[in-house]
Amino acid sequence: MTGPSPSVPMSATMPGTSGPLRSAFWAAPPRSSRPCGRSLPTARGDYVSEASYELGRSYIAQEKYAEGAAQLERFVADYPSSPRRAQALSDLGLAYLNLGNKEKSLLYYDMVVESAPHSTEAKEAMQGIREIYVSQGDADAYFDYAAKAGVESDLTALSRDSLSFVAAQNLYLTGTPEAAARSLKGYVDNYPKGYYLTDALYYLSDCYLRTGARTEAIETLTTLADRGTNRYTEQVLEKLSEMTFADKRYDEAASAYRRLYDAASTSTGREAAMTGYVRATVATGDRAKIAAMAADAVGHSDAGATALRAARHAWAGQLRSEGRKGGGRGALPRTGRGGEEPRGLRGGLLCY
Repeated sequence: MTGPSPSVPMSATMPGTSGPLRSAFWAAPPRSSRPCGRSLPTARGDYVSEASYELGRSYIAQEKYAEGAAQLERFVADYPSSPRRAQALSDLGLAYLNLGNKEKSLLYYDMVVESAPHSTEAKEAMQGIREIYVSQGDADAYFDYAAKAGVESDLTALSRDSLSFVAAQNLYLTGTPEAAARSLKGYVDNYPKGYYLTDALYYLSDCYLRTGARTEAIETLTTLADRGTNRYTEQVLEKLSEMTFADKRYDEAASAYRRLYDAASTSTGREAAMTGYVRATVATGDRAKIAAMAADAVGHSDAGATALRAARHAWAGQLRSEGRKGGGRGALPRTGRGGEEPRGLRGGLLCY
């Protein structure tokens, strides 16, 4: 189905930047301190240690992530006690994230959090860790990691809501409906009043349709339709009415068609919805409902000729079955002539 156009699954970018991801707490060194392309002295000392670190940073500043990662790994191995070690580990996490190696990125970010959990670098590392887990559609794993690490314990309900939805949305956008359905269902269950619940239900219904889970799709569409008017209402009611009628769930179909009539944005759509409402109600065989439907249908001038004819026919047939010969001709207004036949419900989204 064609849903809204949310952000594309996460690439290595951060808010406020364009192009490859850069550390929020990281600034490129002055040109004068960048010894790019020069061999470092073999002597050991504060200057050499600093130069080794700055060389790695300078590569990253030029978006030469492989070279930067190699140099920073040498720095970490050569100077394990350097005050720059935590920042170097964080830069390594950043470099490998830009290189697409999330496993090594997590490894280095985790080393930052473990070695300096209350530092600025740890906060930066947690942002990278969160981004990786969310991009994989597993916000719960991030919440567990944060809890075990003893950091970010102040995550608000709103931020948890947002991260959980984005994680599920990423799976949906990458075209993995089975995994997306599990993640979206988790969001729906865990956040029954979530800020993104309407979108989550819409995506979830589409995942169920794509995977052939028809009963679950109808249930989810019904829940979404019951949430009131939203940007999905017309399309959802179209699919819900079609599916419930096909499954001979006529009471549900009649209700969905009637609501679709009110929500339809075109005259053709309203005529088709009213026709479906009439036919679904007649299929229930409930005389009281048929009588109410017929009175309802003829009370709408844009119900369409097909719906009005069907309503009058059903009403007359019901009167005949009650032994009231000739009855009904005056009970309902005559159907107008020359009305165009409705062309049926448009496909819209959810066309499976």
